[in-house]
Amino acid sequence: SSSACAAAIGCHKTRPGPPRTMSGVKVYVGNLDPDVPKEELEEEFTKYARVVTTWVARQPPGFAFVTVETDRDAEEAIAKLDGKRIGHQEIRVQLAKSKGGGGGGRGGSRGR
Repeated sequence: SSSACAAAIGCHKTRPGPPRTMSGVKVYVGNLDPDVPKEELEEEFTKYARVVTTWVARQPPGFAFVTVETDRDAEEAIAKLDGKRIGHQEIRVQLAKSKGGGGGGRGGSRGR
């Protein structure tokens, strides 16, 4: 029955926002040191978010996608990890851009 779904995850309607996978919110990691193993990146994320999956690019290297459970997990990970040095480089962490139609993101920092 469908009541199991409601009990387990709340089955809320999806609202516009960050791109969603079947389960979770995808976060883009850029400027990633190619020598940093997937496990190390995942370990950093698990300090601030519940990680669903981690995928690290190798051809070409330098970026990754980490899927976390909720919008809040994504926001926390971005706030804590964007600009953090992992390996020899400071990583860039942001919501992954969804493939497909336009859609305004939230406004970034202005001026100052």
